[in-house]
Amino acid sequence: RVLAQTAVTDNGIGIATSKSRKKTSDSLHKSVGMMITRKRLELLPSRAGDAVKIEELKDDRGAAAGTRVTVTL
Repeated sequence: RVLAQTAVTDNGIGIATSKSRKKTSDSLHKSVGMMITRKRLELLPSRAGDAVKIEELKDDRGAAAGTRVTVTL
């Protein structure tokens, strides 16, 4: 039984391009947003079927067109 489902979609550079840029960057910034969100979800009572789905979106030519994160509780 699904109690709630939400999806957040952005039209950024996509997961693969972002990871590639981070490998070649000298930035000391470490993104922790997904880690914090996962830890918060772990605090909720667990039920079979709870899920976080991360999808890299593609345009008609197959190029990165953003990311969608769907949380189902």
